[in-house]
Amino acid sequence: MFDPETGAMLGEYGRTLPVMWALRDSGLSTHEKIVLFCLMSRARPRFEVGWIAHPSYACLSLDTGLSRSAVIRAVNHLRERELLTVADRDIHEVNTYVLDYAAIQKLPPNPKRTSRARKFYRS
Repeated sequence: MFDPETGAMLGEYGRTLPVMWALRDSGLSTHEKIVLFCLMSRARPRFEVGWIAHPSYACLSLDTGLSRSAVIRAVNHLRERELLTVADRDIHEVNTYVLDYAAIQKLPPNPKRTSRARKFYRS
């Protein structure tokens, strides 16, 4: 794997671990996190574009255990937050998702979530 910003090679954990920490304390819903993790697990690097994945809504639904409509809502919310984009497609093609790892790592923390975590880890 490679880092799209620096071009350096990374292991699987080098790519996902900082993102997992950012998502843990973010204000994303549980469904949004599950769908994003699923897309991250399927993402492959494309030097000119970034990290892309091609699962269909049905595939995401099977992978996450969510209904198709819940997956569509989660993808739309992730698009609104500009964490991913869905490339234009023809009618018979699956969606192409382009993940923005830099935006995911810069998610602002949810104050309720971080205060609960601090209280838990203090004791």
